[in-house]
Amino acid sequence: MTFTVSESVLPPSVTVFNRPATTIAVAADTAGLTYTSTYTIASGDVGPIKYVIALADSAGNTASIDQTDSTRAAGMLLWFGMHLA
Repeated sequence: MTFTVSESVLPPSVTVFNRPATTIAVAADTAGLTYTSTYTIASGDVGPIKYVIALADSAGNTASIDQTDSTRAAGMLLWFGMHLA
């Protein structure tokens, strides 16, 4: 998944099915506000896709998004984007 934040944050933490996803800053975004996370569906990952994005800025402010995507399920090809403001 690719997501954009509205201000500079420390490297975000992303989990899918309660397992860590690999998250990197998108190099083309010189402002450093766009991130891409990847996760390979594992054996035992079934049902709707559940993901959590946890963010913090340098001042210690935190935010998190906890979502379950009932329109997609493990085993489906995933590609979606979001804008977090």
